[in-house]
Amino acid sequence: MVVGLLAAFTAVLASRMGGGFGVAIGGGGRVVASELRYAAQRAIATGRTHRWVIDVDSQAFRLEEQVEEDITPADVRDAVRSTLKPPVSAFSFVPVDTHAGSWRWFDDEAVRIEGVRVRRQYFDSGRVEVGFGEDGGAENALVYLGDSYEHVLGVRVTGFTSDVRIIEGEALADAETDRDLAEDRLGAPLEPEAAGDGNDLFEDRTADEDEGADAPL
Repeated sequence: MVVGLLAAFTAVLASRMGGGFGVAIGGGGRVVASELRYAAQRAIATGRTHRWVIDVDSQAFRLEEQVEEDITPADVRDAVRSTLKPPVSAFSFVPVDTHAGSWRWFDDEAVRIEGVRVRRQYFDSGRVEVGFGEDGGAENALVYLGDSYEHVLGVRVTGFTSDVRIIEGEALADAETDRDLAEDRLGAPLEPEAAGDGNDLFEDRTADEDEGADAPL
């Protein structure tokens, strides 16, 4: 009995140390998938565009929603209303008023977000946003996760349907193949963006502010 218990313990320890797929990174993949699915569901339920924001440098992430703001100056607001013209409005993103709107990190420090591909652009630093529309659509995206044991997996978001799936092994390799084929068709490599650049759909980034106007999806 003692020998059997020691053998079982040794097998479990060996798999955790690198013999099998990482337990920690699997949990990280489920966290990311859950976050993305929640963003898609909340966008439909509230009728507002949402975006899941990842700060690759600090490994933090949070959920934001698009709101409309009246930016008509106070001294001309009455004149605008007197002509029956609508006030001038702008759209900006703010953190959602739930726990998901706070910056959060993975519980296991061994897991990290290696990079994010949004549509045709790849980002391995700075802030990146994955957008979800109120109509159920989303931006095509692939979030790459890695750990200290060199395990790798991806979490893919499919546009139009907002379908979220965890992919690994051959499926992840196929995703890379798809990218290479896309490069061949376009005739230009898909180069990483410079640090601090966001994707071209959402462009108002500051480290500590949530100000700025964005166009809706």
